[in-house]
Amino acid sequence: HHYFIALPIHHFLQALGFLIGGVGVAQARWVSLGGAFVVMWAACWLAYRWYGAEVSALAGVLLILWRSNLISTWPGLPLLTVARSGRYDVGGVAWIWLSIVFLDRTLRHRHWFNALATGLCAGLATLTQFFGAFVLPVIGIAWLSHHGWQDVRKPELTWIAVGILVTLGSYAVYGAHYPE
Repeated sequence: HHYFIALPIHHFLQALGFLIGGVGVAQARWVSLGGAFVVMWAACWLAYRWYGAEVSALAGVLLILWRSNLISTWPGLPLLTVARSGRYDVGGVAWIWLSIVFLDRTLRHRHWFNALATGLCAGLATLTQFFGAFVLPVIGIAWLSHHGWQDVRKPELTWIAVGILVTLGSYAVYGAHYPE
């Protein structure tokens, strides 16, 4: 039986962690802890690139100390505390931030690899947590605000679409293979 509501990427990465490190509670937390470090790196790197070292440091401190409402607990939990729980929410946020990092690189360097990585990360965000799909319109809006409608035929946008279609299309094919 197949349960399609639980999206697969976090579980695949957790299984990979079990293969590498054995089965245990610590290994189950590796994926979400890695996701938290990706979020911290990506947010701080982009803040540094866009606004400077002071804002980057502030972003890092806030990510460590700020009590977010990522998993609906009052008064909220800091990012690393949520990540230690092994939940898949952090992974969705991490793929979103990676997608934004690669989108930023695509808009600056216009290289097909960065564009493909943007699409792959956006697709993986969507297949990790449902809110990950919100990065898709963000990519479109950022592209249009940076280039306008005249650049919708650029090859980089095609590579972004290929990356999204590879990830989401493979899951759609899998789902179509097991209709229930």
